[in-house]
Amino acid sequence: MKLSNSIKFATIFTMGLVTAGLFKLPEARSSSSPFSGQYSCLINKNFGGWSQVTTLNHELINAMAYVNFDTGTAQSFGNALNNTGTTNPVGLFEVYLPETVRVTPGPIPNSYVLEFIDANGTTEYIGMPVNSGNSILMTKSDTNAPTASGICQKI
Repeated sequence: MKLSNSIKFATIFTMGLVTAGLFKLPEARSSSSPFSGQYSCLINKNFGGWSQVTTLNHELINAMAYVNFDTGTAQSFGNALNNTGTTNPVGLFEVYLPETVRVTPGPIPNSYVLEFIDANGTTEYIGMPVNSGNSILMTKSDTNAPTASGICQKI
């Protein structure tokens, strides 16, 4: 008995589908963020060129943060100064509101915009994963205030 070409094709195609079904395909993962897990971060303001002209009533000096990219949340605390640019600055220790973290593609290859969002607004950093994603180099540019830089390390 001779089989037609269409029956041969249907048989081979069906066997291919059955064979493919025997193998588990890897789960798809969002490509919008390379970050997963928990990180601790240290961020410092860079006052070069600003120390004489900064007369803000309140200025963050440095901060430490815990970021959980799996849940999209962060918590931070830091040191700040009141009466900056005067002869009587006052140091403060502050614990900040819980934040939501959003990651989007950045302005240069392999960079990401990390947005930290709380009830007072959004703070953006540009981050770049290094050390096989175990570290994140961060910078913040601002035309109206001192810049900031920092690093996050996977916990």
